[in-house]
Amino acid sequence: MQYQETTRPIQTSGQLTYKATQKLSFKTSGPVASIQVDESDTVEKDQLLASLNTEEVEAQVAEAEARYQEALRNLQRLQRLHRQQAISLDQLQAAQTSVDVAESRLRIARFNNRYSHIRAPGRGRIIERLIEPGELISPQQTAFLLADEAKGWIMRTGLSDRDVVRVQTGDPATIHFDAYPGASFTGCVTEIAPAADSRTGTFDLEISLDSPPKRLYQGFIGRITITPADTQRIARLPANALVSAEKGQGIIYVADPTSDRIIQHRVDILWLDNQSLAIQSSLPEGTPVITRGASFLKPDDTVQSAPVANRQ
Repeated sequence: MQYQETTRPIQTSGQLTYKATQKLSFKTSGPVASIQVDESDTVEKDQLLASLNTEEVEAQVAEAEARYQEALRNLQRLQRLHRQQAISLDQLQAAQTSVDVAESRLRIARFNNRYSHIRAPGRGRIIERLIEPGELISPQQTAFLLADEAKGWIMRTGLSDRDVVRVQTGDPATIHFDAYPGASFTGCVTEIAPAADSRTGTFDLEISLDSPPKRLYQGFIGRITITPADTQRIARLPANALVSAEKGQGIIYVADPTSDRIIQHRVDILWLDNQSLAIQSSLPEGTPVITRGASFLKPDDTVQSAPVANRQ
């Protein structure tokens, strides 16, 4: 038996998505007057994407401006009267309040008018358009989904509690997509959820991809291999060395080098893959393990020297 320091890769799958996306919407309601972009278009910061019919909000702005000017003129008139001691201070203060309220309503009307248009908050790609020209929409209804391509791609997946404790941020990962047979994409773990998802019982994991050499699309399903940084001291044996197993432990047979008598030994099974058994054991390195024909033997049987070549 030979020991080695190794780690067991974690195999999982996940969905590809952009690292950062934004839902863009209008502040006000109304009919859509124009749409300047479509799905998959690349847009620049402050580029106009869509506009509502602004007849109603422009009328509200005009009304608010008129009421503000009226309140301002009334305040100026009352200031002259107050200097002449023709009105009380309370009346003057009430007029000032009316000006402040009218000014606030004017700012609101102008703000609503400004957000009757959608402009790109930054450079990105339109990955979904959810409105049509002439459609009557409500406030905050999502119009576009914008992806920030500069922040790159991520894979999202979920791990069980037994696997998540083996992973830490920075662990490397390899991803394969059916869309690109034979191609490998690399990345690393960037986020690990501190709590399990209440619906699935798994812990969400985020893997950031390195700059991809090929064009990717949101929604790709990928096969992920994560290589944890932590290693374990294990021994690898052929699977047929395992005589029996129960609850993560197994029985193997080893040969006493002085008497060739078979001794039963209990080991901790770490994993089994590709007909290879990974175990943890207290046996000294170099201990001969019975592999071929082990299931036909029992403790205290003896073996001759010739079959020793079949041990590992």
